[in-house]
Formats: sequence, structure tokens, C-alpha cells
Amino acid sequence: VIEGNTKTDREVVLRVIDLEPGDPLPLETFDAVWDRLEDCGYFAFVDLATEEDDQGNVTLYVEVEEERTFRATPYIRFDRRHKYLLGLAARDINLGGRGETMDVQLIGYRIQRAAVSWTKPWLLGRDDLSLQVDAGWEQGGFVWRDFDYASWQALVGLRQGITPALYVEAGTGYESFAQKDSYS
Repeated sequence: VIEGNTKTDREVVLRVIDLEPGDPLPLETFDAVWDRLEDCGYFAFVDLATEEDDQGNVTLYVEVEEERTFRATPYIRFDRRHKYLLGLAARDINLGGRGETMDVQLIGYRIQRAAVSWTKPWLLGRDDLSLQVDAGWEQGGFVWRDFDYASWQALVGLRQGITPALYVEAGTGYESFAQKDSYS
């Protein structure tokens, strides 16, 4: 029984819990479920309780309070090629309540950059398969050289988990770079 998930899809909560009806629920598993719910970052508060019926079947009660998963921060960085870069960075680790991650970066001072990265876990219903899509565009000039440039990129990658610490990753992409200066 899951309560309190106003934004996060029930299926996402079930994937994080990683239990099927009929699975045994010893204390170690109970603790591991609590740890996974706490550590996923989607919830500010997690409470678990159990109730056993006359036949020995256990009902797991999960109560969660949603965490604010969207964060926007100023982007301030010193770069040797461009000096100071100023902009905005934003991230949502539970986009649309589906457990997807979206990162956006916008820079407007010294260079102009727009970059976005989207990750979909549990691709095709599989816990061990994920998809990542990245796209970016940038233009500007170097401080110490007299030329401007423009670039863009698009990348797609798949990750197949083998064990929690081991995975195989494959991807493809395209990048473009164009330089403009006084003698080209």
C-alpha cells in the first residue's frame, strides 16, 4: 500500500522498492526498501509499516512525502579561455514523476551556450537498461585569440547494467565546430 506520492508515479515507487507480491520480507529486506526509498532523492520523508494477517501474509505500508526534485542555480565559472562565464543551470531528478533526469545549462555571458541532457532509466521496462540523450550548442570568442567559433553536438547512448558496479555502454553522436577569424 503506497500513500503520499502526489507527483511520482506508483510504478516508479514500485521499481525503487524492488519487491514483488509474495516476496519474503525479513528485517534486512525491510531496511533495504527503506534505504532505497530514502536514497533515490524523490522523497523528503519515508515511513514503512507492516501488518500480518492470520495466514502469515504481510502487507507493507509505504508512506512518502514528496521532495522537491527540481533545482535551479546560477552558473558562475572562471575559464582560462573565456574568463568569466555566467548563466543558469537547472536539474530535475524525477522529471514528470517518471524517475527520469533532465539537466539544462544556459550561459549568456562571454559565450552563449545551451545544453540539455535527458536520461530515462528502466528503458523498455527493464531495470538494467537506460537511455541518455544529450544536445548542445555554443558560440563565442576566445579572450586570448582573435577569432570566434560556433559548435553543436547531439549524442545518444544506451547503458546495460551487468552488476551494480559493472555496465556496458554504447553510443553515437555528431559534433560540429566552425571557426571564424580575420584571415579565414
